[in-house]
Amino acid sequence: MDYKDLLVTPFLLIFIYFFLFWYKNKFIASPLRNVFIIAITTKIFFSFLFGIIYQFIYLGGDTFNYYEQGKIITQALREMPLKSVPILFQTQNYDPELTKYVIQISWFHSASEFFIVKLSGILGIFLFNTYSSIALFFVLISFSGLWALFTTMLQLYPERKNSLAIAIFFIPSVIFWGSGLMKDTIILGAIGWVIFFVHRIFIKGEFKLNYIILLFICFYVIFLIKIYILLSLIPPLLLWVVNNYNKRIKNQMIRYVNWPIFILVSSLFGLFVIQNIVSGNERYDLNVIAKRTKINSEYHYYISKQQGGSAYYLGDLDGSIESVLKIAHKAIFVALFRPFIWESNNVLMLLSSLEAFTFLILTIWLLVRRGGNLLSIISRHPFLMLCLLFSIILAFAVGANSNNFGTLVRYKIPLMPFYSIFLLIALKESSAKNPAKTI
Repeated sequence: MDYKDLLVTPFLLIFIYFFLFWYKNKFIASPLRNVFIIAITTKIFFSFLFGIIYQFIYLGGDTFNYYEQGKIITQALREMPLKSVPILFQTQNYDPELTKYVIQISWFHSASEFFIVKLSGILGIFLFNTYSSIALFFVLISFSGLWALFTTMLQLYPERKNSLAIAIFFIPSVIFWGSGLMKDTIILGAIGWVIFFVHRIFIKGEFKLNYIILLFICFYVIFLIKIYILLSLIPPLLLWVVNNYNKRIKNQMIRYVNWPIFILVSSLFGLFVIQNIVSGNERYDLNVIAKRTKINSEYHYYISKQQGGSAYYLGDLDGSIESVLKIAHKAIFVALFRPFIWESNNVLMLLSSLEAFTFLILTIWLLVRRGGNLLSIISRHPFLMLCLLFSIILAFAVGANSNNFGTLVRYKIPLMPFYSIFLLIALKESSAKNPAKTI
């Protein structure tokens, strides 16, 4: 960040807030207006804080690498607008004159990182290449998806506004790590929009072409940025849709007979979809994923040890699926409930440990109070099943691959709103005299 941020960003903020207040008054119901403004303001504040911490405490990092390489995209598009378009698609068939730009982009051959680079570069054209202004638009993209998730949840649980707002907008580490010029910021928004469109298309039956197209765009964005999140999300989404269709069958006996058939068919379909998504992928193909898990976990563990970081050890992996499954329970536990408070070695880690401790206490409380009826609660609320299953699958994936808490804290933030929704809604439903009837 430099002096341009001080000149451009304040004017952009004024414009953004004029738009936000206009949108709030025109399209948002009165009881939600305060939540809307407070939530977006909190996210904007943390976006600035994120940039300041990375610049003055971490002295750089991925967020500024995305920005600096994005500036090269901006320069190319300004100087050679028509000729530069092919490099946005990472094609090798670009004009030789563009080589001077391409060789400066270290992430040109990495689809995941390059997506963020080119998004930053395209935004930079209109925002005078100012870091904080580009980060603001990342925040707006992310918040739009989170707000879509929030409004969808309110349709399912209209009496749980406060619990949903806390879970979706106000978990500190999710706000911090999900508000910078980073992959996680876009991922959070994309997941929110996926839930919104799946609910509209498959639950409410609004089969509109624009909804279907936008849903596939969101899936594709997640696929490009973090494919393992897409793999973690597909099975819970299928189960959510299947359970809702099964609940609509009025005859209870037919419902019970159909349920295992629906589950089997959706599982096979989900496996088919996942196999086609990852087939041939050098990192996520089902034939190599266990070996990649071994490589990733060992790499993060030893790098963390060498740098004096906060590593954790789950057990030996030999590159087989069996060895990965043996540590599944440990991986899930560490992702959901660690680091412990005494494992924290900085302020951000302490914040994460307090959140993990809160998850642990709420989980124990839920099991003690309603452990015997928990399955009944989940069966009545298909979306809670989605939240729990997505949280467990993603916790397994990131817990087994991270092996240091610094990496884990960032990797697990997409599951945190969903696990929070599961805990808070399940606790409310278990104590409510008139439990909500939802889909």
